[in-house]
Amino acid sequence: MFHVNDWVVYGTSGVYCVVDTDLPDPTGSDSERRYYELQSAKQKCRTYVPMDSAVRMRPILSKEEAEDLIRRIPELDTPLCTEHGKNAAEKYYRDLLQHGDCAAITGAVHKLSERRRSLIQSGRHMNFTEEKFLRRGRELLDSEFSISLGIPPEKVASFIRQTLTKHPNC
Repeated sequence: MFHVNDWVVYGTSGVYCVVDTDLPDPTGSDSERRYYELQSAKQKCRTYVPMDSAVRMRPILSKEEAEDLIRRIPELDTPLCTEHGKNAAEKYYRDLLQHGDCAAITGAVHKLSERRRSLIQSGRHMNFTEEKFLRRGRELLDSEFSISLGIPPEKVASFIRQTLTKHPNC
């Protein structure tokens, strides 16, 4: 159970602050079901989520966990999708996001970023599915790391680069 002012990652929607807990069904259709009220970290919108929702919701990383994960980026071993076909890659990356494992997402984003750089240097481009996952994965990670580290989302990438430069043998 989460408490008021806890920061959580809600499925693949992003980072939210718990504004209220144990609320009655906002639609009034189920008097037994209780809800969280969540405030988006990115937008000024609120979401009501059943406390027994099947959608994965987890606490964001602590500052120490985020810093440790960033230092371990070079050794993260998340495999990229090797199956051919748009549907296979789409499913693979969607499942990776939905599982919500921050280290796995970080590892995949790192590997895809390296792959993208390499392809661009050779005058080629990544496929649409990989680009889409890379963009979405970065959005989710920037949002979470931003709250965990207490820095603006647009500064997360430079923070990661500086950390990896300071600790090249992590």
